[in-house]
Amino acid sequence: MQQLSPYILQSIIQGINPKLIENLTKYLYDRNLEISKEEWVAEYIKSLLTAYFLPEKGQLIDFNSIRRKQVKRRQDNKRSWYRTLLEEAERPNNPIEQEYNLIKSIIDRLNEEQQKILGADSLDSFTSKKLEEIEAWRKERQAPISSYPYLHTKKMSQIKLALTIDIVYDLAEFLIANDQQFEKATMFQVEALVNHPIFSGKSYSLDTELTKNSKETSLYNDYIVDDELVLRTIIRLNEGDTLSVKKNTTLDQKDSAIFQYIMSQRDEMFYTDRTIMVDLSSLVKVIYNTDSKKCYDLVEKRLMKIKNYDIEAIINNKDSNQRSSVAYSILDRVFIGQDEKRNKGKYFVEVVVGDTIYKQVINSRTIKIYRDSMSKLNNPLSKVLIYALQKERLEKHINKKPFTDLYTYKYFTNRARFKNANQVERNLNEIYTALQEFKEQNILIKNFKQIYQSFEIEFIPLSLNEIYDFFEEKTNTISQLS
Repeated sequence: MQQLSPYILQSIIQGINPKLIENLTKYLYDRNLEISKEEWVAEYIKSLLTAYFLPEKGQLIDFNSIRRKQVKRRQDNKRSWYRTLLEEAERPNNPIEQEYNLIKSIIDRLNEEQQKILGADSLDSFTSKKLEEIEAWRKERQAPISSYPYLHTKKMSQIKLALTIDIVYDLAEFLIANDQQFEKATMFQVEALVNHPIFSGKSYSLDTELTKNSKETSLYNDYIVDDELVLRTIIRLNEGDTLSVKKNTTLDQKDSAIFQYIMSQRDEMFYTDRTIMVDLSSLVKVIYNTDSKKCYDLVEKRLMKIKNYDIEAIINNKDSNQRSSVAYSILDRVFIGQDEKRNKGKYFVEVVVGDTIYKQVINSRTIKIYRDSMSKLNNPLSKVLIYALQKERLEKHINKKPFTDLYTYKYFTNRARFKNANQVERNLNEIYTALQEFKEQNILIKNFKQIYQSFEIEFIPLSLNEIYDFFEEKTNTISQLS
């Protein structure tokens, strides 16, 4: 059985018609219980999700089929309730007559002008109007059973059934609209791509030099961050590439988004041979919000760029006067094609993930964020920095340290690539704008201020939902991030 994240559960509850939640607590919540109304609602909705939507291993759940069944059950019950009301209307003291008497008692206390505004129909006229309204309600497929105006006259078992049907229908609607996925509330980046300035916010041209060895010909670009760190981008040349026409650019935020989407689609193949297959059309729509031919070509070019770029972080240790380096590839292989036997005959992308990346995913050396947090960001630099800042926030939680700290200019240039690391004032302005977006959107940062060439940042403490979603639930332990 899938585990249901509290964050996802709350998102789902927020997607339910508020009137259903109101009726649920009004009729079914026992106020003598030791848990709050909100906790009880969460447990009740969770029980419905478990019963209707969370599959056992190997079981497929058709959300559209569940929705169709609830529509039929809803209409059948509404038809039955309407027929019952028609019979009751022939007897004295029926629900319609009770309502009429209540309204009449109010009208009788009003002056003549107010009575004209409210109307003073006879019982027969009032009954006819009500029956017409309820017949229209019966026929309306979108109208919930629990919106029946005389719900309070029904047996508790009938009310519970009505609310169950209505809520399950709303749940199906919400899940279909949100890609039917429970597990994709979070997304992640591996530490290897967070700890060094791999990605730039915007795309910049790379000045490259040619290097030759006995094995292959390649280009390289050295991004000098400071005296201690040089990030070398090694560009493998494919057969037929010509140096004079080959334009090379930095890996930017869109390249990062492509990689993150690919990683979100991993299945058993990833764990056996580092391979991931994704639908090309879906990937294009995620990156460019359209699937035009031009955007297909752009995504294909970006995929080949990611494959051809190797990364080497060259670290100069001043204290020991020693030099070390860490080198890795992001994608070792990219295949774009079409096969009648795969992906329903539609174009797909199949990649083989680099070994360093693969090992970090396997060993949970990743930083998670909520997907909707990323979707709220517009600044490209914010989308690059979000993982580095989240890592700081998680580490402070783990180590029980204050959530306020000072981050130097060097911290940011070590985690995001700028056009020129020496253009300090320009880059500080870009960093300030990115941090301001986090604060305005209430994502990660509660407050911050610039102090010369540093930023004092106050992070938002982790919620209980975040603690559950961002750390290992199975072991109930939190591993130290390196």
